[in-house]
Amino acid sequence: MTSKISSKGQGYEKALAEAEQIFKEIGLEYLDLLLIHGPSVDGLEKDDPKVAEIRKGTWQALEKLKDEGEVKDIGVSNYSVTHLKDLFTYCKHKPVINQIEIHPLCYDEEIIDFTKQHGIVVEAYSSLAKGRTKLLELDLIKELSNKYKKTPAQICLKWGVQHGFVIIPKSQNEERMKENIDLFDWQIEPEDIERMKS
Repeated sequence: MTSKISSKGQGYEKALAEAEQIFKEIGLEYLDLLLIHGPSVDGLEKDDPKVAEIRKGTWQALEKLKDEGEVKDIGVSNYSVTHLKDLFTYCKHKPVINQIEIHPLCYDEEIIDFTKQHGIVVEAYSSLAKGRTKLLELDLIKELSNKYKKTPAQICLKWGVQHGFVIIPKSQNEERMKENIDLFDWQIEPEDIERMKS
């Protein structure tokens, strides 16, 4: 099971207290993965000098939980290159995952490449653009859907898989869940991956 420390839970003591609350709520003795939800600290502007120190305390709390065996792995979400570089100056354990928004309309090559270069798994959330855009209705996506005889959602998810991302699509619909898992016995041709990149 995976959970996250919220922006309200940032800081050493707060993070430990929030983790304790998470354990109580889920009724488990340990978590497989605990993430920091993002680099921001509730109630402070991002350029406030206290933010970096509070964020450091949060990471140290996660490291304590890992060292004590309460958490198997620790990671971050929405961290930029700057945030990761700062974390590398004090971390004892590198994050195993950086969870960031990635889909064909949101592809930050700098953070993706930097994350991979440091042996950190890139986990893509909102792989279907959270429904905020018309991603699944784009002409190219429809064209590829017809070509590969797959749904537009499968085309977008497969694009993420072929980039080596861990994808976490969300659905409560049984048919869509089945579609979301039907990604591993076919490939999008490299030239079509390039077309989607544009």
